[in-house]
Amino acid sequence: MTTATETNFNSVQHLTIENGYNIAKCSKYFPNVNELTVKYCESVPTWEWFTRKNIGRILPLMQVTKLTIHVKYDMNWITALLYIMPNIQTLKLINERSNSLDCLSFKDTKMFRSVSQQNKINNIILTDNYSLQKLQGFIDLCPKLQHLTMGISEWCLYPAVRFLLSKKNQNQCQLSSLCVSGVDAISIEKLKSLLLSENFADEHMIIIVNDKFYLQWR
Repeated sequence: MTTATETNFNSVQHLTIENGYNIAKCSKYFPNVNELTVKYCESVPTWEWFTRKNIGRILPLMQVTKLTIHVKYDMNWITALLYIMPNIQTLKLINERSNSLDCLSFKDTKMFRSVSQQNKINNIILTDNYSLQKLQGFIDLCPKLQHLTMGISEWCLYPAVRFLLSKKNQNQCQLSSLCVSGVDAISIEKLKSLLLSENFADEHMIIIVNDKFYLQWR
Protein backbone atom coordinates (compact mmCIF):
# COMPACT_ATOMS: atom_id res chain seq x y z
CA MET A 1 0.00 0.00 0.00
CA THR A 2 1.30 3.48 -0.92
CA THR A 3 0.75 6.13 1.74
CA ALA A 4 0.11 9.84 1.11
CA THR A 5 3.53 10.65 2.55
CA GLU A 6 5.24 8.24 0.16
CA THR A 7 3.34 9.79 -2.72
CA ASN A 8 4.61 13.24 -1.69
CA PHE A 9 8.19 11.99 -1.64
CA ASN A 10 7.71 10.45 -5.08
CA SER A 11 6.53 13.80 -6.48
CA VAL A 12 9.71 15.66 -5.48
CA GLN A 13 11.95 16.40 -8.46
CA HIS A 14 14.01 19.29 -7.06
CA LEU A 15 15.70 18.77 -3.70
CA THR A 16 17.47 21.54 -1.77
CA ILE A 17 20.04 20.76 0.92
CA GLU A 18 20.55 23.83 3.10
CA ASN A 19 22.94 22.27 5.60
CA GLY A 20 25.19 19.28 5.18
CA TYR A 21 24.20 17.94 8.56
CA ASN A 22 20.69 17.42 7.18
CA ILE A 23 21.99 14.65 4.92
CA ALA A 24 23.01 12.51 7.89
CA LYS A 25 19.71 13.22 9.66
CA CYS A 26 17.46 12.49 6.68
CA SER A 27 15.75 9.10 6.79
CA LYS A 28 13.67 9.61 3.63
CA TYR A 29 14.37 8.66 0.02
CA PHE A 30 13.31 10.81 -2.93
CA PRO A 31 13.28 8.47 -5.94
CA ASN A 32 12.37 10.98 -8.66
CA VAL A 33 14.78 13.83 -7.92
CA ASN A 34 16.61 15.08 -11.00
CA GLU A 35 17.73 18.50 -9.73
CA LEU A 36 19.83 19.22 -6.65
CA THR A 37 20.59 22.57 -4.98
CA VAL A 38 23.19 22.85 -2.24
CA LYS A 39 23.03 25.84 0.12
CA TYR A 40 25.21 26.55 3.11
CA CYS A 41 25.92 30.04 4.35
CA GLU A 42 28.72 29.76 6.89
CA SER A 43 31.71 27.98 5.43
CA VAL A 44 32.98 25.53 2.85
CA PRO A 45 30.93 22.33 3.15
CA THR A 46 32.72 19.35 4.61
CA TRP A 47 33.04 16.78 1.86
CA GLU A 48 32.27 13.91 4.26
CA TRP A 49 28.63 15.03 4.23
CA PHE A 50 28.44 14.67 0.45
CA THR A 51 29.86 11.21 -0.20
CA ARG A 52 28.26 8.75 -2.58
CA LYS A 53 27.09 6.72 0.42
CA ASN A 54 25.41 9.66 2.20
CA ILE A 55 23.74 11.38 -0.75
CA GLY A 56 22.91 8.13 -2.50
CA ARG A 57 20.88 7.18 0.57
CA ILE A 58 18.36 9.98 -0.09
CA LEU A 59 18.31 10.43 -3.88
CA PRO A 60 19.30 8.58 -7.11
CA LEU A 61 22.70 10.01 -8.03
CA MET A 62 22.67 8.83 -11.64
CA GLN A 63 19.34 10.59 -12.22
CA VAL A 64 20.46 14.14 -11.33
CA THR A 65 20.89 16.32 -14.43
CA LYS A 66 21.05 19.80 -12.85
CA LEU A 67 23.22 20.90 -9.94
CA THR A 68 23.01 24.38 -8.36
CA ILE A 69 25.70 25.44 -5.89
CA HIS A 70 24.83 28.40 -3.66
CA VAL A 71 27.68 28.06 -1.24
CA LYS A 72 31.33 28.88 -0.75
CA TYR A 73 33.25 26.02 -2.33
CA ASP A 74 36.54 24.86 -3.74
CA MET A 75 37.04 23.11 -7.06
CA ASN A 76 38.04 19.82 -5.48
CA TRP A 77 34.65 19.69 -3.75
CA ILE A 78 32.80 20.52 -6.98
CA THR A 79 34.76 17.86 -8.83
CA ALA A 80 33.95 15.28 -6.17
CA LEU A 81 30.23 16.02 -6.53
CA LEU A 82 30.44 15.69 -10.30
CA TYR A 83 32.29 12.42 -9.87
CA ILE A 84 29.36 10.79 -8.05
CA MET A 85 26.73 12.46 -10.27
CA PRO A 86 28.14 11.91 -13.78
CA ASN A 87 24.92 12.68 -15.69
CA ILE A 88 24.67 16.35 -14.73
CA GLN A 89 24.09 18.50 -17.80
CA THR A 90 23.59 21.94 -16.22
CA LEU A 91 25.84 23.38 -13.52
CA LYS A 92 24.80 26.67 -11.90
CA LEU A 93 26.95 28.61 -9.43
CA ILE A 94 25.24 31.47 -7.59
CA ASN A 95 27.20 34.35 -6.04
CA GLU A 96 30.05 32.06 -5.25
CA ARG A 97 32.98 33.31 -3.17
CA SER A 98 35.18 30.35 -3.73
CA ASN A 99 38.59 29.47 -2.46
CA SER A 100 41.53 30.33 -4.69
CA LEU A 101 42.33 27.65 -7.22
CA ASP A 102 45.74 26.42 -8.29
CA CYS A 103 44.73 25.28 -11.76
CA LEU A 104 47.96 23.49 -12.53
CA SER A 105 47.95 21.29 -9.43
CA PHE A 106 44.17 20.80 -9.64
CA LYS A 107 44.23 19.58 -13.23
CA ASP A 108 46.97 17.12 -12.39
CA THR A 109 44.73 15.06 -10.10
CA LYS A 110 43.30 11.65 -10.99
CA MET A 111 39.77 12.76 -10.09
CA PHE A 112 39.95 15.80 -12.39
CA ARG A 113 40.97 13.62 -15.32
CA SER A 114 38.24 11.11 -14.57
CA VAL A 115 35.49 13.75 -14.26
CA SER A 116 36.71 15.55 -17.38
CA GLN A 117 36.37 12.34 -19.37
CA GLN A 118 33.00 11.21 -18.04
CA ASN A 119 30.88 14.30 -17.26
CA LYS A 120 28.07 15.39 -19.59
CA ILE A 121 27.89 19.08 -18.65
CA ASN A 122 26.91 21.19 -21.64
CA ASN A 123 25.55 24.26 -19.84
CA ILE A 124 27.25 26.34 -17.11
CA ILE A 125 25.82 29.43 -15.42
CA LEU A 126 28.24 31.63 -13.47
CA THR A 127 27.11 34.70 -11.56
CA ASP A 128 29.35 37.38 -10.03
CA ASN A 129 32.69 36.78 -8.31
CA TYR A 130 34.14 34.33 -10.83
CA SER A 131 37.78 34.67 -11.80
CA LEU A 132 39.62 33.97 -15.05
CA GLN A 133 41.44 31.16 -13.28
CA LYS A 134 38.14 29.62 -12.19
CA LEU A 135 36.69 29.90 -15.71
CA GLN A 136 39.76 28.22 -17.19
CA GLY A 137 39.33 25.40 -14.71
CA PHE A 138 35.70 24.83 -15.70
CA ILE A 139 36.47 24.92 -19.42
CA ASP A 140 39.08 22.21 -18.95
CA LEU A 141 36.87 20.21 -16.59
CA CYS A 142 33.84 20.28 -18.93
CA PRO A 143 35.03 19.64 -22.51
CA LYS A 144 31.44 19.08 -23.74
CA LEU A 145 30.38 22.58 -22.69
CA GLN A 146 28.22 24.26 -25.35
CA HIS A 147 26.42 27.08 -23.52
CA LEU A 148 27.96 29.45 -20.99
CA THR A 149 26.21 32.25 -19.10
CA MET A 150 28.30 34.73 -17.10
CA GLY A 151 27.41 37.69 -14.96
CA ILE A 152 29.34 40.94 -14.95
CA SER A 153 32.70 40.64 -13.22
CA GLU A 154 34.46 43.99 -12.95
CA TRP A 155 38.00 42.68 -13.31
CA CYS A 156 37.45 39.44 -15.22
CA LEU A 157 34.76 39.85 -17.88
CA TYR A 158 36.82 41.05 -20.83
CA PRO A 159 39.85 38.78 -20.22
CA ALA A 160 37.35 35.92 -19.83
CA VAL A 161 35.66 36.66 -23.14
CA ARG A 162 39.04 37.00 -24.85
CA PHE A 163 40.10 33.64 -23.39
CA LEU A 164 36.90 31.95 -24.64
CA LEU A 165 37.27 33.40 -28.11
CA SER A 166 40.84 32.16 -28.25
CA LYS A 167 39.87 28.65 -27.16
CA LYS A 168 37.08 28.57 -29.73
CA ASN A 169 39.31 29.90 -32.50
CA GLN A 170 41.83 27.16 -31.78
CA ASN A 171 39.08 24.50 -31.78
CA GLN A 172 39.87 23.67 -28.17
CA CYS A 173 36.27 23.82 -26.93
CA GLN A 174 32.78 23.02 -28.19
CA LEU A 175 31.22 26.28 -27.02
CA SER A 176 28.40 27.37 -29.34
CA SER A 177 26.86 30.25 -27.37
CA LEU A 178 27.86 32.75 -24.72
CA CYS A 179 25.51 34.94 -22.70
CA VAL A 180 26.74 37.87 -20.59
CA SER A 181 23.98 39.00 -18.24
CA GLY A 182 23.66 42.34 -16.48
CA VAL A 183 25.27 44.41 -19.23
CA ASP A 184 24.70 48.11 -19.81
CA ALA A 185 25.34 50.27 -22.86
CA ILE A 186 29.02 50.74 -21.97
CA SER A 187 29.59 47.01 -21.50
CA ILE A 188 27.89 46.24 -24.80
CA GLU A 189 30.14 48.64 -26.71
CA LYS A 190 33.24 47.24 -25.00
CA LEU A 191 32.25 43.70 -25.93
CA LYS A 192 31.65 44.72 -29.54
CA SER A 193 35.02 46.47 -29.64
CA LEU A 194 36.69 43.39 -28.21
CA LEU A 195 35.25 41.24 -30.97
CA LEU A 196 36.45 43.68 -33.61
CA SER A 197 39.92 43.95 -32.11
CA GLU A 198 40.30 40.17 -31.99
CA ASN A 199 39.04 39.80 -35.59
CA PHE A 200 36.20 37.57 -34.48
CA ALA A 201 33.29 39.79 -35.49
CA ASP A 202 32.48 37.87 -38.69
CA GLU A 203 32.35 34.54 -36.87
CA HIS A 204 29.54 35.43 -34.47
CA MET A 205 25.99 36.55 -34.39
CA ILE A 206 25.28 39.15 -31.71
CA ILE A 207 21.87 39.33 -30.05
CA ILE A 208 21.00 41.84 -27.34
CA VAL A 209 17.90 41.26 -25.24
CA ASN A 210 17.33 43.72 -22.38
CA ASP A 211 20.45 43.39 -20.18
CA LYS A 212 21.75 40.23 -21.85
CA PHE A 213 24.45 40.10 -24.52
CA TYR A 214 24.43 36.89 -26.57
CA LEU A 215 27.18 35.58 -28.81
CA GLN A 216 26.33 32.67 -31.06
CA TRP A 217 28.97 30.97 -33.14
CA ARG A 218 28.06 30.54 -36.79
